[in-house]
Amino acid sequence: MGVEHNPRFGDWFDFKLHFNGRPGIVGWSLINFSMAAKQYELHGTVTNGMVLVNILHLIYILDFFWNEDWYLRTIDIAHDHFGFYLAWGDTVWLPFMYTLQSFYLVKNPVQLEPTIAASVLALGFGGYFVFRSVNAQKNDFRKADGNCMIWGKPATFVACQYNVCSFVAAVFPCCLHSALVLTRLFLFSPSPLLPCPLPPAPINRRWKVPLSLNC
Repeated sequence: MGVEHNPRFGDWFDFKLHFNGRPGIVGWSLINFSMAAKQYELHGTVTNGMVLVNILHLIYILDFFWNEDWYLRTIDIAHDHFGFYLAWGDTVWLPFMYTLQSFYLVKNPVQLEPTIAASVLALGFGGYFVFRSVNAQKNDFRKADGNCMIWGKPATFVACQYNVCSFVAAVFPCCLHSALVLTRLFLFSPSPLLPCPLPPAPINRRWKVPLSLNC
């Protein structure tokens, strides 16, 4: 995991924030665009399956940069130390694993029926709406230190404790909300309706600490 929590170069360059938010996310979008261009080069067309993959991925990427401040309150930034785990994950795992769909479609173009394409697009938008809504709730909870309203009611939470080393313990509040359970169902469900066969969604590494289940 690394030793330094927030290694920096000078006053402005934070290695952890840079690696988490720049090479991986930007590379993800550029590789997807490159795969669409390669499909056009090989087949003379870009299928609606490739267009769907690029659109649905781009929604997340644009939202990340538009609301980047919320990322400062995630476990990656607030808890994880910076080392090979994050550096390799952000520069290799993220851009190359998250683009497997577009890579597959380069050699295996899929042109969906209009109704199926529209259904996939609607499913993608709906899933992202749930994802974004729950993340907004978690962000509000963290910003207010638990003193906020969720669905018109005061947020409820439990204090989760874990050891950061042999002598130090940390306590974090974990928000309890039914919508968070729903997002975990989306997280581990397969993707049979997408334009190509896919493995289950990438597992969120925040599950590696007890507090991270709903935090």
